[in-house]
Amino acid sequence: MKKLLGILLLSSICMLQSSAQTTINDETIKNNLLNIHELKLKYEGALSNMLNSRLTRRSEVDECRAALASYTAAVNSIKSKAVRSNYLAYLNKTIKTAGQSGVNSIKYRNANLLDTGRSKNDLTYVEYLKIVRYCIFVQNKYTLSATNAIPPYVLKN
Repeated sequence: MKKLLGILLLSSICMLQSSAQTTINDETIKNNLLNIHELKLKYEGALSNMLNSRLTRRSEVDECRAALASYTAAVNSIKSKAVRSNYLAYLNKTIKTAGQSGVNSIKYRNANLLDTGRSKNDLTYVEYLKIVRYCIFVQNKYTLSATNAIPPYVLKN
């Protein structure tokens, strides 16, 4: 429960920080995007625990709800009109420059509940950014899709 309160506090700080500023530096944007990834993993872990349990306890349901609330709040904070253009500019710039310079060697873990053949999928940072851009800004979703639900052209472009 303390972890959940910490997650809620962290996502609230990210929301306040991003809504309080109209221009955000690249490091803050990067940290907020990585925070969304961590919140996604925590939500999927809580959901997996709840679904795999024989008897779902109320605490598991509450943990899952809190994790989802933190996750969607973090996504909503980067979709706000005040900072949306900053995030899109960062995503486009980073994807473009990394593709040209070959700087996409950073690996991130992506829990993937829908892909039953494997429980985790390695993504490069650039691939993760492409998924963020596609899901949040193109499809206007409040969560990131599973990697097998992303059209192949999104990761190639």
